[in-house]
Amino acid sequence: MIVETSTGRIGIEQVGEGPDLILLHSLLTDRHVYDLVAPRLASRYRLTLVDLPGYGLSAAAEPTMDSYGDRIGGLLDAGDYDPATTAILGNGLGGFVALATAVRHGDRFNKLILVGCGSSLPPAGKQAFPIMIDKVANGGMEGVADMAVGRIFSADFMAAHPEMVAERREVLLRTDPKAFQTACQAIHDVNYDREVPAISNPTLLVIGSEDMATPPSLSRALHGTIPNSTYIELDGVAHGPQLQAPDRFLDAIEPFLAA
Repeated sequence: MIVETSTGRIGIEQVGEGPDLILLHSLLTDRHVYDLVAPRLASRYRLTLVDLPGYGLSAAAEPTMDSYGDRIGGLLDAGDYDPATTAILGNGLGGFVALATAVRHGDRFNKLILVGCGSSLPPAGKQAFPIMIDKVANGGMEGVADMAVGRIFSADFMAAHPEMVAERREVLLRTDPKAFQTACQAIHDVNYDREVPAISNPTLLVIGSEDMATPPSLSRALHGTIPNSTYIELDGVAHGPQLQAPDRFLDAIEPFLAA
């Protein structure tokens, strides 16, 4: 399904009934990354699974997190989303986009769930993104596939579930290289350090203890900065908890959504 918004075309899939929950995927995945948790969530919520800019059916955006957040703001304006009950959940890139949406359009929705996110990246955290941009420019998505998949799962999980690793690798190879590079640049440059203390949305921060892409220190710092926030760390889990530990992921977010 395509929604035309004031900030560009956006592809979505909607399932379930109830209060709205918008799901934003990571840099390394697509909207199907929530397939393992969507059935349980759809029994209580109307899910909007979003193609982030340049992915799937969505038009590209400028390489700034403001531009990505404004695209979700455009979706909120274009749809029948109740600001009093709508929640947004983002993982990785989707977490940064959700944070941008809260900074720029926080009055258009209620609860915010950030799964692997920060208000900015430290110098060491930025280093991977120019490398990935360069690898894609010279070798296409194949150039980053193994590196990227290794950031989604913990090493033990990858060894035990080679079929899931292979599936994620195939998804990554289908990603538009330009969209990937644009998103890498937006993440590299993101800095909402000054803005996040003003976020008034009830916020849940979920992070895997083994997340090497967005380390727990970033989420802990956000928890200390966003006034009305809760922090949950999932032991032994990496950047994709909805894939690696779907039941534990749901147990972490559902009480917050229901409260």
